Amino acid sequence: LTKEEPPDLLGPYRVFLEEFKDVVTFCRTDGNQMHASRIKPEHLYVWPNWLNDPKKRTKGNCGVELRSGKSPDEWISPCVEARYSKIGRPNTYYRICLPLTWLNKEGSSGVLSTLQRSLVDFPLHSGYVGYSFSWEQSTPHVIDVTEPYFSRWLQRHPGILAPEAGTQSNTIPFSFADLGWITLLGNACISKLGGLNILRQSLAHLPSVIV
Repeated sequence: LTKEEPPDLLGPYRVFLEEFKDVVTFCRTDGNQMHASRIKPEHLYVWPNWLNDPKKRTKGNCGVELRSGKSPDEWISPCVEARYSKIGRPNTYYRICLPLTWLNKEGSSGVLSTLQRSLVDFPLHSGYVGYSFSWEQSTPHVIDVTEPYFSRWLQRHPGILAPEAGTQSNTIPFSFADLGWITLLGNACISKLGGLNILRQSLAHLPSVIV
C-alpha cells in the first residue's frame, strides 16, 4: 500500500456493498474504535477514500466495520470488516460474514460467484470460507461474557473457524491462516508448496478435495 499506485484492494468491499449496503445499520471506523454508530452515507466511503489517499496510506492503520443489528453492541450478519495494519509486518485483511439464510438461498454456486467477483485482479495472499461465529469483539463487557463460550465451542467443534480475523492476520505473511470448506491460496503460497502441479499430486489421493 506504500506504492504510488497500489493494487486494487476494493473488490470484496464493492461486491459486499452491491448486495448489502441497504441492510447494514451500524459502523465503526478507526476514529471510533469502542463505539459503533448508525450508518450514514459518508461512512461507506471511509475505506475507499483512505485507500485512494497516498499520504494516509503511508501512515497505516485504518479499518472499518459495517454490520447489521438493532443496537451498537449487536453484531448480526451480513457484516464486513476491512483493515490495514502496520503493526508487525504490514497486512490487509477482509472478513465478510453472510447469514445462513443467504447460503440457503444462494447455495454453493452463490458462494463461488461472490468469491470470483470479489477477487478479480485482487492481490490475494490467502483466505478461506467456512462456518463461524459473528460477534461484537471490541466492546469489553461483551468480550467478558462471550469469550469463554467461544473458546470452548471452537475447541469442541474443529469445523467452526476462528471468529477473529485480526489475530490471524498476524500469521498470514508467514503462512496461511486456516483451512476451510474452500481454501484460497495466492501465487506466493502456491510457490511455497512447490507449484500447482505438486499441490494437485499431493492431494490426488483425497477424492473429496478439488484443486
